[in-house]
Amino acid sequence: MDNRIPKIIKDYQKSNTKNSEINNLSFNDWLIQNNDFQDDWVIICQTKKLEFEDYFTISCLIQADDDSLKNFLSDSHWFINTEFGIPEKYLEANEEIDYNQIIKAELNGVLYYPFTFRRHFNNYIQDKFQVIEHFLLYYNCFWVQKEMVYKAFYRNGELKTIVKCLINENEETYLIDAHVLKDYLSVRKVYLARFHDHRKRSKVDITDFLNSNFQTYELKNDNSFFDLDIRTDIQYDKIKSMSRLLGKDIIKPYENPESYSWSLQNEENEYLDFIIGRNENGKEIKQSCDPDGLSSYFVDKGTTHFLTPIYFKRELLQKYYAEPRKYNISEHSIEYLNFWRIEIDITKEKLVQVYLGDIGRNLPFSEQLHWRQFNVTPKGKISNHRYKRDFLVEFASPEIEEAPITYFKQEYKELNAQFKLLHGSYLFKELAKDDYHLFSTLHIPVTNEWKELDEQILGLAKISTDSFNLKILSSIIGKKIGDKGKNGKSIKGSLALFYEYLSSLTNVEELEVIITPFNMLQAFRSSSVAHRKSKALEKTLKRYNLEGLSNEKKFETILMELINSFKVIKERLE
Repeated sequence: MDNRIPKIIKDYQKSNTKNSEINNLSFNDWLIQNNDFQDDWVIICQTKKLEFEDYFTISCLIQADDDSLKNFLSDSHWFINTEFGIPEKYLEANEEIDYNQIIKAELNGVLYYPFTFRRHFNNYIQDKFQVIEHFLLYYNCFWVQKEMVYKAFYRNGELKTIVKCLINENEETYLIDAHVLKDYLSVRKVYLARFHDHRKRSKVDITDFLNSNFQTYELKNDNSFFDLDIRTDIQYDKIKSMSRLLGKDIIKPYENPESYSWSLQNEENEYLDFIIGRNENGKEIKQSCDPDGLSSYFVDKGTTHFLTPIYFKRELLQKYYAEPRKYNISEHSIEYLNFWRIEIDITKEKLVQVYLGDIGRNLPFSEQLHWRQFNVTPKGKISNHRYKRDFLVEFASPEIEEAPITYFKQEYKELNAQFKLLHGSYLFKELAKDDYHLFSTLHIPVTNEWKELDEQILGLAKISTDSFNLKILSSIIGKKIGDKGKNGKSIKGSLALFYEYLSSLTNVEELEVIITPFNMLQAFRSSSVAHRKSKALEKTLKRYNLEGLSNEKKFETILMELINSFKVIKERLE
């Protein structure tokens, strides 16, 4: 192999080949593209019709041994049809026929097994390719319609695209992840056999080049056998030359398949080192998170204890907030579907704290790599409630300042439930399915970036002030937006309608205390998220004493004020 040319240039050349008409009809571009089975994606079936080109590929599995390979590649013949693998209809009883033989065939000493086939529906719906269920079930694939792919959770919960489908008016192509394919072939102890029938047409007459009007060439190597027919004796509609590439190639499996025996760390139990402190010279001390190598209450191994506190910047949480469909995150834990879960805590220093042994026991190696980026030298102590819970075995809850999001969600749900019990409907309407992430990922900003604060303000507004149940509020007070309120002025919006409702519950002084956090949130949203930032934002910050605060503190202040309002409203509903 010539390694003087970087692979990136070779890949570019393969996809940007400029050929003469002879090279074009000889399928040189296609042969270059398909002669390297180290690519990331492999076509397993295809039908593609262009103005001057047609491509068709189907594939099956064949027995993996030298004799089978030799027999299979002795010519360009297919031996199977495009429906191989589809069961035939029952016709009549015949005890000599084994119906299960439809899942395999034997020809010239080669065993064939289905992998892809083409289904036909009598022109009622469009014909389509299909991959055998055994492969899809082996990797537990599921179909994602919007992306036109099969995906699966692969090794330690990595969500991976296994099969891609390119379907449009002119093409139906299935591509499979090359690594996954070769792993599957290794499990089955088979080769992938691909059968190709491709055609090209040209407006150029190449009879002089052929020295005749028809020529057939054999193109073969250790992995393929093709017959290339080039002819000029069939001419129509300005087409002067044609070619056909008919044959097959094989893709070999890995020597050994991947093992899927259960282990949290499939990478041979790899563990990273994390910072546990500093020595007398100020140098960081690190310790492996391998749980089997740590001391415990029962065994002193001369190493760091399993329950040694380790600390991280809160930025590590952004990854989990970004994908709420995968991760369930709170101020107490992070959970990835049903693959792993780890207990966390947020300290007074605004650091994420976990125990060293929990990292190694609960997080796969790939996740440890993410965490280590944010690992910092221990600062401060674990929270009081965590010490009581984990070491004194006492029931202990965090203070509201330690877990404001938890308290907000709790008060929000309790208020909504109490309101419904009294009035038959929720005060805050339930979120749409595609908006629920606003509630599940609500968090104190972990950076001082305006982008993050804007996102959280918008989310907080959507689940509170934007979600007022105006219908039930109007029903309770007998007024709607546009009517005159108690102060004689028109009720101009949802907050004004909510104000009218609150005025029926409490006195004026307390009413202002309750409504202020809602007004603060709405004003912040209007001046920061909904419109361009301007002097209106400065006025809002100054009006509500948020000026000079960090973005984290701004959001926390609004949140705490809303919690207090929820509590007062609950008391008035009793």
